[in-house]
Amino acid sequence: MKINLLNGLPIVSLTLRHHDQTALLPNVLFDTGCAATVFDTDLLAQIGIHIDFITGEQSGCTGWAAQVKFATNR
Repeated sequence: MKINLLNGLPIVSLTLRHHDQTALLPNVLFDTGCAATVFDTDLLAQIGIHIDFITGEQSGCTGWAAQVKFATNR
């Protein structure tokens, strides 16, 4: 894994796989002390992971997704 420093923060590129689809997230903060991770919902929607913006719950996810937080620019 290649770690780049951006303004003193460790940044990595991350490829997420969901079923048979993948999405590249090019600028992810690598923080091992974090309780949750935030991903862009527009990128995740491209691979079939969708968020109900009323309840904040994800659909199309299993397993680790229960620990993932999502962000949107909507």
